[in-house]
Amino acid sequence: MYTLHSAADQRLHDTEVNKSRQNIKYPPNTPNSKAHARQDHRSPAYTLSVSCLSQQMSLPSTPLSQSAPSLTLPRPTCSMNPIALVINEIVTVTSAMRKAARDNGSSGSFILGGASGSEDGGGGLWGGLGGSRRRSAGMTERTGDPLSVGFTKLRKDLGTCADITLFDAPRLLSPFLAVIREPNVSGAITSLALSSITKILSYDLLTPTSPRLPLAFRDLAHTITKCKFEATDTAQDEVVLLRLLRVMELTFNGVGHTVLDDDSVCKMVEVALIMCYQMRLNEVLRRAAEMTLMGICQKIFERLKEIPVGEDEERGSVMEVEGLGTPSVSGSEMSVHENEKEQKPLLPELPEKQGGSAQENGQKASIDTARTSNDTTAAAAAATTEDVYIRPYSLHSVREVLRTLNYLLDPHNLRHTNPMRLSALRILDVAFETAGSHITTFPSLHALISDDLCRYLFQQVKMDHPLILGMTLKVVSTLLHTCRTGLKLQQEVFLEYVVGCLHPRLNNELPKVPGVDAVFYEGIPVAPKIRMMSSGRSTPVPVKENKKLGMGPAMRGMDVLEMMVECVSGLMRIPSYMVDLFVNYDCDVDRMDLCEDVVGLLSRNAVPDAQSIAASVSAGGASISPLCLDALLAYVRFMFERLELPVDGQHEGYPSPDVLLRQRERKQTIIKGASIFNEKPKDGIKYLAEQGIIEDASDPKAIAAFFKATTRINKALLGEYLAKPANKNTLYAFIDLFDFHDMRIDEALRVMLQKFRLPGESQQIERVVEKFASRFHECNPEGPVATADAAFVLSYSVIMLNTDLHNPQVKKRMAIEDYMRNLRAVNDGKDFEKVYLQAVYDAIANNEIIIAEEHGDTKAGFEAAWKELMMKTESTGSLTICDTNIYDKHMFAATWKPLISTLACVFATTTDDAVFSGVITGFKQCAHIAAQYELYDVLDHIILCLAKISTLATDEPPGTDANVEVETEGQKITVSKLAVDFGRNDRAMQAAFVLFAVCKGHEQTIRKGWKQILRICLTLFSNGLLPETFSPIRQFLVIQPIPLKAPVEKKTNQNQQVGLFATFASYLSSGADEPAPPSREEIEATIIAADCIDACHLEDIGANIMALDIAAAKQLLESGLVYASIEEEVAQPVPIPAEQAAGRTRLSASQAPGAEEKKSIYDPSKLLMLEVASGLALREGSSELLADVFEALRDVVRQSSRMHELMVERSFAYLLRLCKTPETIDALRLQLVMQDIATVESTILQKIAPSIATGIVDLLKSPAPSSASAETISNSPEELFAIIRSIFGNHTCHPQIFEIAEVLATETHGAKLTPENFPHVVELLAAFATLGEIGAQAEQMQDVASKKGTSQNASKEKKPHSSVVSRSVASVELLYGIHSNISKLSQDDQEAWTRFYTPLLEALGLECTNPCRQIRASAFSHLQRLLLQPIPAAEGPWIEGVFDTVLIELIKSLLRPEVVASDKRGMAESRVLAGSMLCKVFLRHLSTLVTKEDLVELWMRIVDALESLVKKGGDDEAVVESLKNVLLVMKSQTEGMPVERQAGVWKRTWERLAKFLPGLKEELELEVPKNEDTKNDEEKKGPEQDQVTEEAEEERKA
Repeated sequence: MYTLHSAADQRLHDTEVNKSRQNIKYPPNTPNSKAHARQDHRSPAYTLSVSCLSQQMSLPSTPLSQSAPSLTLPRPTCSMNPIALVINEIVTVTSAMRKAARDNGSSGSFILGGASGSEDGGGGLWGGLGGSRRRSAGMTERTGDPLSVGFTKLRKDLGTCADITLFDAPRLLSPFLAVIREPNVSGAITSLALSSITKILSYDLLTPTSPRLPLAFRDLAHTITKCKFEATDTAQDEVVLLRLLRVMELTFNGVGHTVLDDDSVCKMVEVALIMCYQMRLNEVLRRAAEMTLMGICQKIFERLKEIPVGEDEERGSVMEVEGLGTPSVSGSEMSVHENEKEQKPLLPELPEKQGGSAQENGQKASIDTARTSNDTTAAAAAATTEDVYIRPYSLHSVREVLRTLNYLLDPHNLRHTNPMRLSALRILDVAFETAGSHITTFPSLHALISDDLCRYLFQQVKMDHPLILGMTLKVVSTLLHTCRTGLKLQQEVFLEYVVGCLHPRLNNELPKVPGVDAVFYEGIPVAPKIRMMSSGRSTPVPVKENKKLGMGPAMRGMDVLEMMVECVSGLMRIPSYMVDLFVNYDCDVDRMDLCEDVVGLLSRNAVPDAQSIAASVSAGGASISPLCLDALLAYVRFMFERLELPVDGQHEGYPSPDVLLRQRERKQTIIKGASIFNEKPKDGIKYLAEQGIIEDASDPKAIAAFFKATTRINKALLGEYLAKPANKNTLYAFIDLFDFHDMRIDEALRVMLQKFRLPGESQQIERVVEKFASRFHECNPEGPVATADAAFVLSYSVIMLNTDLHNPQVKKRMAIEDYMRNLRAVNDGKDFEKVYLQAVYDAIANNEIIIAEEHGDTKAGFEAAWKELMMKTESTGSLTICDTNIYDKHMFAATWKPLISTLACVFATTTDDAVFSGVITGFKQCAHIAAQYELYDVLDHIILCLAKISTLATDEPPGTDANVEVETEGQKITVSKLAVDFGRNDRAMQAAFVLFAVCKGHEQTIRKGWKQILRICLTLFSNGLLPETFSPIRQFLVIQPIPLKAPVEKKTNQNQQVGLFATFASYLSSGADEPAPPSREEIEATIIAADCIDACHLEDIGANIMALDIAAAKQLLESGLVYASIEEEVAQPVPIPAEQAAGRTRLSASQAPGAEEKKSIYDPSKLLMLEVASGLALREGSSELLADVFEALRDVVRQSSRMHELMVERSFAYLLRLCKTPETIDALRLQLVMQDIATVESTILQKIAPSIATGIVDLLKSPAPSSASAETISNSPEELFAIIRSIFGNHTCHPQIFEIAEVLATETHGAKLTPENFPHVVELLAAFATLGEIGAQAEQMQDVASKKGTSQNASKEKKPHSSVVSRSVASVELLYGIHSNISKLSQDDQEAWTRFYTPLLEALGLECTNPCRQIRASAFSHLQRLLLQPIPAAEGPWIEGVFDTVLIELIKSLLRPEVVASDKRGMAESRVLAGSMLCKVFLRHLSTLVTKEDLVELWMRIVDALESLVKKGGDDEAVVESLKNVLLVMKSQTEGMPVERQAGVWKRTWERLAKFLPGLKEELELEVPKNEDTKNDEEKKGPEQDQVTEEAEEERKA
């Protein structure tokens, strides 16, 4: 990179160079001596070369004097002595020259490098030999030859040179260059001279330290442009030109590239272009010239990377390279016309290809592009010793080259052939590949590519020449790759054309491939959203005008479309390209939706259909679909990769996504409003006002502002609307918005008419022009137009002039004189200035005022549209490169549907493994993007498409009647038609695998897709392919897997026939009902299907379901309950009978005449959905889901009569588990569940009893805070114990029912004994205690074994029904234990006794007669303990209750024959215990009883009970002893009683005892008080009493 210095900096640098040059040792008497160095050091060229060297070698920026000692200068690369090499080349060239001149007598001095003669004229070798005059004359003649003299002098100078790198560069090249310029030498000699130059350059004999290096290369460049030689042999001549190209190439690839000036660069490029486009030259030579030119241009454009922005802009704008004009060719000589009106590119106008060679035509082969203004010979330039500063080439050369290449692309210039355009395109492609991103930083270069280049390229895109079109598209692609930031509108023009071409014309329907689901085509657009011609025009264009606009696909062949697709797909390989389109176009109100349209056209062309495939194959364009698909996958891949970008700092320097989204919404509103306006203007304005686009529909200024700002209104309709009288105010407000300052009147008209078209009626035109004239004069009051009236007339004249000059129907055109004559004296009574009118006339004549849209694809239309586009470029701004992911969410949301549809279509039809793999990756990446941005519809649609392909999401569940369960390799599998078909369908298995891979980890984003997923799961479940771990319910409930088939109860047929024929018939019928066994192939297919489903890891999805947020869970639940719903058999009108509402109404067999017993419903799929739904509702934080799940389960149990008991059982299990969840506890719901259970038919309830009981137990034993459910159950005993009574007959559920009783009795886990449930609990415990009577048989068997001596063996055997007996004993204990709660249940003694004590004591008393001794003993023990305790209700009914109801009744029960027979051995002991207990209880409470008035009656009843024991039970001894104790205690307890009352008690006692124990009184010898009545009675009845006593004693003994 060069550093250009100011004058002061240059002097300082020269001083440093001078100091450094002093350190260099030069040989004495050489041109490079100190004197010469002193003369050369001031050369700016040398300064630049050294500076360049230090830059290239990355030397420190220190003065050269300081760095000189360590400076390593480049050295020649040849192996031999460089000076000897040059001398050899001199000898070679001069020898060839001598041979060509046929001079055999040349002097030796020429060979030896000496002078032709001595300095005095007579010396030398030839003088000593005589005949000097003749030879001297010859030598003189040769000495005058400048070519020979130059070589001789160079050889002499080289003889004294020690270092070739320090030899003067122009002097080294001068002789060779002179030969090349000489027209009279042959091509062979010129070729040798060029070969020598090639060696000098390739061996680096010229280095940055070579003196006057820039001057040498300038001479070389000028020599190349003046290369002339005599044409001899065509092949030899082309060799010369090839060598010339080689020299040019070495010049730019070597050190010359750093020192060439602008003029030299332009001349060399000109030479290469001439050779490239000379049609008479060999094709190989022209291609070589083109390749050389590419290399040169690459170097030239690389220079832009070193030029600071803006450095050469000002200089380049005024600098003109000397002699650059437009060359022309006449024959074989080329000359240049200097005085062109305007500067044109340096390319010469070349002739058509001529036949014959140069030799055959006798012509002189030459390449001469010299200008007449530059006739100074190179020899003179080389000979000069004056230092010349040559500035290295910079921006001007680049601009000239670019302008020339643009000029070659003009499609309307017929002198430019297709090969010329093709070559220019190739060079431009290299240029933009090299420095495209730097070109746009220079305004002058950017102006060239944004206007001329793009205009020519876009016009060439419409050409049908395949090579031109292909290369044009490649250049456009490269241009947009590198320079699109400054080509915003140009890119839109190109893409809209490509979009229009690539979208096939269809009649609102896509052709579909047979067998592919129609849902795959839903998102693929039939046509682009907007068709338009010029940039910024998005007024919808009817499809019928496509052909007129050249946008229809019928206009281009399949090969052309393929090239366009390649171009678009190449652009989409730019990572941020689609984001750039979305942000800069789709979110811009005035731009097209390019991102959507590009994705749409790629989707449309990537989708395979029968018609497009056939057309592509027949036309050789079968690669269109893969190219489009690859572009779409790249689009997805870049979005996926951008997900990894950090979030922080992503918004810096970019527009806000929210702002862009609002702009996009506004854009859609404006488009819709414009469409309405184009149909009905008033409705359109009203709609736009309602949407806030127009602030006030009644304000003309607001309406006018909208018209001025938008480009989406149809211009013709807008003109008609504004010209109407009713809209006059809007028209005036609209025109007042224009600024016409410093404009000519025709320019102002053009600006205004870009917005609308003038209407057809003259009055309307007059109204518009009148306001325009007023506004124009208002903006230009001091201009050439004096008044508004004058402006009106002049404006009208411009409109008429435009029609007159450009209407094809007008035969005679208006001349300028006629135009001026018509406008005489109308400028406020004066004439307009002639110069002004001339300018207006010329502008209209050269450039018609037109509306681009109305001229279609014509040249005029395109030019008008392009000019309008260029006017908008400045206000539009540059394109924003968005290398960020902040817009990806909105972009993907706008384009996902055609993308997913395309992937689905390709997935369903492709057979290519690579394509298949790419589509799978695309699906996964799309799913990840959708999940990241929470785009629910995207993932739902992916799931829908994959589900369709998998064949598992059937509309109706497949039948399972033919399914067969087989065992293979120790594993049971279910062989079904679906499993077999699925295992044989690789595409379906791959779709299923991708589907679940897409779902896994993205469950939170799924919404409607759950319907498809659950449908597949149900299908898999019905066919035995779903893993058992899929259902999440097992996290909360211990339950067996759902059986696929309902258990069948075996029914015995009492009338079953037994016999040979009956057996044979049964065999035949059973074989007919069973499906055929599966084949080995079917089993293998089923195993493959099972392996595929196992690989999907559905259990992971089931686990992830439990982590769903509430929104996703709701959607999943909604989808699942749809499959779980069961239609009711009969619709229930409102109101409904209470019995029917409770689920009890059923039709009996008699009510259904002729109807057989209905088959119960068992649907495992519905159970699975209910199970999944219950699992969701059981999650923490899912209380919002409970209501729906609860009702769905109740729908099943309410129809229990129609359901299989397994359906009812599991539904109740789920319901009861739901009631246990802390967040879902609701007393009302729990009561409803209990009511539902209670209303189930008893036959069904008996079958499901264990599950029901287990669920209730879990509810009662739930830890806090779930214990609230236990409290609810405790407070609702009616339903609970109604259920228990119904299921108690099923002994398998007794352990659970006992747990219920135990929890309630012990008041654990939150359960409570309440006044309502206390009697039920006592009843239930008593029932369990009673069940233990079955243990009596075991005890009696033990007694028998003991008698036989086998008690030891019997004791080792397990006692039957031990658990029942243990449960009964525990029940007795619980009955005793609950008495402690009675005091808390009631404070009223009467109520406590009646409601609580009475049933409790009765229950214990009943168990005292239990045949099982263990239970009976426990009952006696606990009853006695209870009765011996202080009872709060001792007053009142206690006496009768305890003794009459319990104890006395117990004794009566023990004496009953059936009770005695149940355990003859044990009941005797029980009777003793009963009597003893009676006595103990009486004595325990005697102190209280003595105060009772009815003590005597109670005591008599007790004595009667004891009498029955003595008389009937035969237990007199123990009972008598107990009675004695009672009497003794009574003696002491009754002493405090009044004597009369005490005497009365004992009187009756002895009277009663005398009947069965006559001697007891005498035995006890108790002295009791006697009253008078007692004494008299004893005296009177003494003898009688003795007789009675004796009789009683005898009777007792009997």
